[in-house]
Amino acid sequence: MNGVRVVVNKQNQLGEGPLWCPRDNVLYWLDIEGRLVCRLDPVTNEVAEWTTPYEFHALALRENQPGMIVTTRSGFGFFEPETGAFVKIHDPEPELPDHWLNDGKCDRAGRFWAGSLDHREAAATGTLYRIDTDGGSHAMETGIRASNGMAWSLDNKTMYYTDTAARSIYAYDFELESGAISNRRTLVDTSGLKGLPDGMTIDEEGYLWSAFAFGHAVYRFAPDGRLDRKVKIPATLTTSVMFGGADLSTLYVTSGRHRIRDDALAKYPLAGSLFALEPGVMGVPEPRFFG
Repeated sequence: MNGVRVVVNKQNQLGEGPLWCPRDNVLYWLDIEGRLVCRLDPVTNEVAEWTTPYEFHALALRENQPGMIVTTRSGFGFFEPETGAFVKIHDPEPELPDHWLNDGKCDRAGRFWAGSLDHREAAATGTLYRIDTDGGSHAMETGIRASNGMAWSLDNKTMYYTDTAARSIYAYDFELESGAISNRRTLVDTSGLKGLPDGMTIDEEGYLWSAFAFGHAVYRFAPDGRLDRKVKIPATLTTSVMFGGADLSTLYVTSGRHRIRDDALAKYPLAGSLFALEPGVMGVPEPRFFG
């Protein structure tokens, strides 16, 4: 394995949501607290930034329209970076002002999934939602404390879902055609590992890669939940991961400086940067939203 390197030396307050676009060969990611959508061209090393009207917590590119679907503190919306246009499409929890939507991804049928959380993470009151291609919203799971990273198995029969506060990565039976999930079980109990499981992706071998917030690391887990590999990252708050590059052989890692003490920032001055490594395995393309 090649070493971890800094790709973009930035002080993102809360870098998150990396997403590779194979059509344009660029990587998008967010600085949530900085209210930025960022885009890297790894060939030229050029970085473009767009200011967002709200804090975006997740994004997915759209298949049939320009721009992206995003999550915010008050629901789902569409955002077009080039024009700055934002359209709110649905707030699933208007009666819960202390809740906001967090991480989200698309399944391979083009539906967008994202979960809510109480920002204090004090109670398991979060809900996992599915936005269908016709715009319909469905509550798929309840009792979540801190909704976070997700992925789908290569055969589309299993959905993986992270509850950060519960320190668990769950597996569900998944039906691609209907979008139904069932039979939740704990795939990985991370309580024995340093840090908290955060953003996640899957590689071509069906192994999961999970960034561990406050753990200085990314972990790779086998489909049966077995710990396969640990990669140290020179940042305290390691937030999410995504395969990219022309052949999807580069693993990008976002990080942040949110809630990091000054002594820890002095020890890890690269906190907030975008990192990358070549782990010796390729990823799979991330689906787009078909709505």
